[in-house]
Amino acid sequence: MKKTIITSYARTAIGTYLGSLKEAPVEFLGATAIQGALERSNLGNDQVNEVIMGHAIASGEAPNIARVCLLLAGLSEATPGFSISRMCGSGIQAIVSAMQYRRNSRNMYSGGAGNV
Repeated sequence: MKKTIITSYARTAIGTYLGSLKEAPVEFLGATAIQGALERSNLGNDQVNEVIMGHAIASGEAPNIARVCLLLAGLSEATPGFSISRMCGSGIQAIVSAMQYRRNSRNMYSGGAGNV
């Protein structure tokens, strides 16, 4: 079995419930986290083969949050992305799914997105 290695991580600011970030679009927060993780890992946008993101409450503006976030982060339109909804466990499920789903030493981004 091939090893899975986490090369970097990033997160956005943590706010309070219904605080200053409540109006920030979740897709922009997710894109910011993707960009930060890529900068820390020294991977280029063209080196990410797939994006998996957990998000409990899909919106009409971003029904597939992974796809919207990867495009806003500057990744290629050819990069696939899919979303997972597991309520409070969506982010960790995205990470587990990336580990299970990877093939042929793929570079994947996985994480969660949410805003309340």
